[in-house]
Amino acid sequence: MTLSNRFDITPAKFSEPYIVYQNVAISLKGRGITIRKTEELGRYSIVGFQNANIILGDKFSQAVLSSPFYIELPEQKKQVEMLLKGRADVVVMDVNIFNYLSKEFLGKSHMDNVDVHRIFPKNPYRLGIMDDAIRLDFNHHLRKFKETEQYQIMLQQYDFLQ
Repeated sequence: MTLSNRFDITPAKFSEPYIVYQNVAISLKGRGITIRKTEELGRYSIVGFQNANIILGDKFSQAVLSSPFYIELPEQKKQVEMLLKGRADVVVMDVNIFNYLSKEFLGKSHMDNVDVHRIFPKNPYRLGIMDDAIRLDFNHHLRKFKETEQYQIMLQQYDFLQ
């Protein structure tokens, strides 16, 4: 099961992180939007991912209350589309999901045309593994896999931004 530190599980039962999500605020470069902290989002129209107002915490929930327009969409492809068509000032989503979906939408990465505002902490995701031997074995093989050429190829294939 995919877990983060927000789950109430004894940390000793977590595997090492196997993926790190980085939620960010993304705006089009030409709009001249600068966002240095979460509270500044309230000035803009925002499209978030489903349950963002819960997942991203109280500061985000308060900021979107003063936003002129805020909506959460379960289909993140629609978030990208709304930003690229100028229907929202800002989208809030994982930077790598945006990169992937912008390529799917346009046929190429759109990262050069956007500003990425890194106002949220990184979220490492782990597996909850109750059996100590299995968890140690998983961690060992995960570390070994991250040292392989196949892992690097996978990062390049998905154009994973770190």
